[in-house]
Amino acid sequence: MTGSRVFAAVTADDLRRWSVGEPVDLTDRPAHAVTDRARQAFPDDDEEELEYAAQWSAVERAQPGAGPVVVAALDVPAGQAAASGGDDPDRGFEVRLAHPVAVARLAALHVLPAAATPDEELSWYDAAELPQVLELLG
Repeated sequence: MTGSRVFAAVTADDLRRWSVGEPVDLTDRPAHAVTDRARQAFPDDDEEELEYAAQWSAVERAQPGAGPVVVAALDVPAGQAAASGGDDPDRGFEVRLAHPVAVARLAALHVLPAAATPDEELSWYDAAELPQVLELLG
């Protein structure tokens, strides 16, 4: 694949749009991906560890606790996600998407329950399970 795996917190409304084939505009929100800055900050981590950290950055940015957090794993074309964290080391995974995202770019959904404990992991759902994730959200 040529491009980037990007993680973005999404809402039930976003999921509903994708479920009917509409693109979702995430350009106005921070998303998270493995950036050169993140690689420099964590030189001993491999790509999988960095992606895991980017995924959790998206969860943390979504402010867990206000309800279930859903993070979409998106495969976007090269050049469609640009690093946007500036010099802030805490924002090294932050990117901005250049265009709305079609459901075809959705690789998976990750869900953190509303009552998650600090050591709880995200539940993984294939993109084809989007209706089940919507059902979870009510």
